[in-house]
Amino acid sequence: MSPRLLDVLVVAGWYPAVDDPAAGRFVADQAEALARSGRTRIAVASAERVQLSGGLSLRTEEESAFRRLAPIAVSTDPATFSPLGWSCPPGIPVARLPVLNGKTPASGITHGAAHRELTLGAIDGQSTLALRKARWDIVHAHTGYPDGAAAAALSLAIGAPLVITEHASFVARYLGQPELRQRYLDGLRTAARVIAVSQMLADELRAALPELGDRLVVVPNAVPIDLFRAAPLAARRPDELLFVGYRKESKGIETLLRAFVRVHSERPSATLRLIGRSPTEDLEAHWLTLAEDLGIGVSVRFEPPARREGVAEAMATASLFVHPSPRETFGVVAVEALASGLPVIAADSGGVTEILGDDPDALGAIVPSEDPAALAFAILTALDRRAAFEPERLRASVSGRFDAPVVASRIADLYDAVVDEHGRDSRRASVAAPSVHEASEVPTEVVRADVGSPLVVVCFDSDRAGRVLADLPPQLLGLIHLVTSIPVDVAVGRLLGSATLADITDRVRRSVEVRDHHDAWGGRPSRLGRWLRDPLGVLRRRAARQRLPDWIRDHGNRAVEAGIMRASAPRIPSGRQPGTSPMPICVVCIDGVDYLAVERSVDAGRARLAPGGVRWLADQWESRASDPHRPD
Repeated sequence: MSPRLLDVLVVAGWYPAVDDPAAGRFVADQAEALARSGRTRIAVASAERVQLSGGLSLRTEEESAFRRLAPIAVSTDPATFSPLGWSCPPGIPVARLPVLNGKTPASGITHGAAHRELTLGAIDGQSTLALRKARWDIVHAHTGYPDGAAAAALSLAIGAPLVITEHASFVARYLGQPELRQRYLDGLRTAARVIAVSQMLADELRAALPELGDRLVVVPNAVPIDLFRAAPLAARRPDELLFVGYRKESKGIETLLRAFVRVHSERPSATLRLIGRSPTEDLEAHWLTLAEDLGIGVSVRFEPPARREGVAEAMATASLFVHPSPRETFGVVAVEALASGLPVIAADSGGVTEILGDDPDALGAIVPSEDPAALAFAILTALDRRAAFEPERLRASVSGRFDAPVVASRIADLYDAVVDEHGRDSRRASVAAPSVHEASEVPTEVVRADVGSPLVVVCFDSDRAGRVLADLPPQLLGLIHLVTSIPVDVAVGRLLGSATLADITDRVRRSVEVRDHHDAWGGRPSRLGRWLRDPLGVLRRRAARQRLPDWIRDHGNRAVEAGIMRASAPRIPSGRQPGTSPMPICVVCIDGVDYLAVERSVDAGRARLAPGGVRWLADQWESRASDPHRPD
C-alpha cells in the first residue's frame, strides 16, 4: 500500500518575503524538506502587517473597515495563495494574510493573536478555490504566540489537529503577563504535539506547563546541509571572522565589536565581516559609529543580507564563525557554519551550546555570555590552532542530526502519529467552521486579482510607501498607480513616475498626535491640567478626532477614485461581452487608514480589494514571471 499524502497548512509569521528574504528561513527550509519527502503537500499562511494609527475613535473605525473587507477578499479571491513565494521554496503556495498591527478596544492586550484569528479563519474558504478542495489534515504553527494561539482557533474550526513548533527566545515575556500567558497556554493545550527546537527550550516549556507531558517533544530545525561545502583551510582568508544575522542589540553585537578590539590589537591582520541588517537605520548608524570610536572601523565590514548562496560562499572563505548572542533557542547559522567546515566560537546561549555538544573545543569554543574578554581569548586561541580543525569532522558533527531530510522524516512521522490519534476521517464532523462574514456580503462573481494589469496601491503615509515599495521589481512598479499624500517622499518620487496625491496624512497626523505642550514646571500637563488651561481647545480637538474617520472616508475616497480612474484603461476583460461594465480595478491597501479610505469604492464595485499587501504583490509577480504558460 502506498504511503498516505497529508495536506499540511503551515502558519508562520516568520517567512521569507520581498522585504526580508532571511526572515523565517528555517521555516521555509523545513517546509521544503517536508514537501520533498513525498509524504506531505505544504501550503503556508504568513502574516503581513497592516498598521493601525490614531486615537481610539480612528482605530475603532479602521478596525471596523478592515473586518468588513479583508476576510471577504481573503476567502473569495483565488489569488490569495500565490503559487510561489518571493525567495521561497518552489512548489509551496503562500498566502500573505493581511493582519492588523496594534491594540484596539475589541482586541485588548492579546491583539497579536486576535487580529491573526480573523484573516486566518477566512482562508478556510480557500479549500474550495486555490487548493482544489483540499482539506488540511494538519495545521502546523511556528511559535506559540501569536501564531499558535491564532492557529488553535482555525484548528478547532476545521477539525484538523494542531502542531506547534516553538522557536521564540522570548517566551518568558508572554508567561509574565496574565492575559498573554492565558492565550499562549490555551494554544499549547489545544495542540496535539508541541515541538521545542532545543532541549533548553523544552525544559522551560515543561516547567511552565507540566501538563504537556508526552505531547512535548524535541525536534531541531531542518538545515539543508547539502547547500554548504566544507572548504579546506588553504581556500580560506586568513584571520577573517564572520558573523551572519540581524544586527540587534540582543544578538551580542556590542560584545562582538569590543572583543574584536582585543583580537585586532593582538592580530592586526584580523578582519570582521558582519552579514545582515539592523532593525532600524539609527541602530545601524550606532554600530558604525561604535566601530569607528573603538578604532576598528577599517577592519570591520557591515554588509547587507545575502541570499543563501552568498552566505554559503562567505562561510566557505572565512577562518572562524563568531556567534556572540547571549540567548538562542537553536542557532541555524551555527549549524550552517559547521557544515561549511568552519569552527564556531559562541556565547553560552543554550541552543548553540547544545549544537556544539559535550566537547565544544573540538568544534570551536563556548564562552560566558556578554564577556568581551573571554570571547576575544577564545577567538585568538582558535586562530592559533586553526589548522587542527578538520573540515569533514566539523561537517559530520551536524549532518546526521540536523540535515533537512532527516528532520523532515521525523516530523512526517509525527504527523502520521497525530493524524492516527485524531482519526483522519473525523475531520469537520463535529465542529462547523465559523462564518467570517454574512452570506449576503460574499460577491456573487469571484474576480481574481491580477498583477499583470494596472493596479492601485493605497498608502497615505508617503514615507512608509517609499519603504514598502522600494524592494519591488521595476516592471511591477511600472504597473502601480500609487495613492498617497503630499509631500511625497523622495523615495516614492524615484520609484514611480506618477502618483495620485491627496493632502490627507498631515491632517490625520495633526488630529491624532499627542501634543507636547509643557507646563511651567517643564513636564507635560495632565488631562486635568489641559482641561483647566484650554477647555475649549480640548473640546475642539476631541470633536475633530471624532469626525476624522468620516473625513477620511470622504477625502480619502476621492483620492482613491482618482487613482482608480488613472489606472483604468479602455479594455474588454476576458470572458466579457462589449458593452458590459469593466472589471473592477485591483486595489492594494497597506495600513488601516487605507482600508477606511477604500470602503466606498469597494462597496460600489469599482475596486476589487486584493487579499494581501506588498508582500502578496511580490509573490504574485514572482509566480507570474515563473509560469511558463502565462501569455506574454
